[in-house]
Amino acid sequence: EDNSSSRIAVINLEGDGLDCFLTPTIGNLTELTTLNLRNNNFRGPIPNTIAKLRKITKLLLSQNFFSGGLPEGLSEMTRLEHFDLSQNRLSGTIPPKISALRSLLHLQLSGNQFSGKLPDFSGLWQLTTLDLSSNLFYGTLPQFPTSLRTLLLSHNMISGNVSSIGRLPHLKTLDLSDNRLSGKKIGRAHV
Repeated sequence: EDNSSSRIAVINLEGDGLDCFLTPTIGNLTELTTLNLRNNNFRGPIPNTIAKLRKITKLLLSQNFFSGGLPEGLSEMTRLEHFDLSQNRLSGTIPPKISALRSLLHLQLSGNQFSGKLPDFSGLWQLTTLDLSSNLFYGTLPQFPTSLRTLLLSHNMISGNVSSIGRLPHLKTLDLSDNRLSGKKIGRAHV
């Protein structure tokens, strides 16, 4: 049996016009470090077997038609640095276990139908970009890591006070528009 396909490290099919499902056999590509399927027409759920990709650092699935929730076992992908599922048809909540992704630098889930309360993100101590805009999140602002430089939460139903944002010393870009927030304006960031 030839296992050469299991040694594939990078798949980049961005903008190739693919119109298909992502098959569960993707989990067999255990050496994969980058999976870029951005800007295609993938549909259906993201298979749970994707969590077998323990070496993956970049999972870029934005601008497709993926549906369903985040894959089970996501918290086992501990080398993940760039996680982009923006502009899909995904729903469900962000599980608290997301804090296990300690290598995460960029988390982009904008333009979906995710809902529920936001979990505590403070354990993602390397995170610099968090984009959860244009979803259905509600509740108050959670704890964020002090490493954040970009925080985009616009077009949700988040309520409460914005004072905790003032404790993010590296924040450069902030968009909280079209929510139900209150509090004083925040000086340094671009709102």
